[in-house]
Amino acid sequence: MSPMHPDEQPHPVWEPVEGREAQTTSTALKQTQPRAKPEPTMTKHIAAVPESITRQQYVALIEALGLNAYHLLALQFGVNSIYATVFARDADDQPYEDPLERNALAKHRISIPIVDEPEQP
Repeated sequence: MSPMHPDEQPHPVWEPVEGREAQTTSTALKQTQPRAKPEPTMTKHIAAVPESITRQQYVALIEALGLNAYHLLALQFGVNSIYATVFARDADDQPYEDPLERNALAKHRISIPIVDEPEQP
């Protein structure tokens, strides 16, 4: 089973309800199941780009950057940097709540610069 981050937990969706279900007002909200995100589709095939990668390849990529896949929230590749958003950890390597955001884990944004190798004479 693949690791699931706290931010990946299914969140309820609130939809308007009218009539009898609304009870005290003409419009209320009711909790429904989250809507499934549509799968992205590739509109153009590029020969060198695989249709998918294995979870093992994904974890190897993250670990090659010195990161832990279980702590990673997002990874973004730029031209001159790789950016990672990870869950913050305390001295005991445990995640902790963000003191500024209620009911959310603290996060760090890491920038890994991409440097050119010196030219060989």
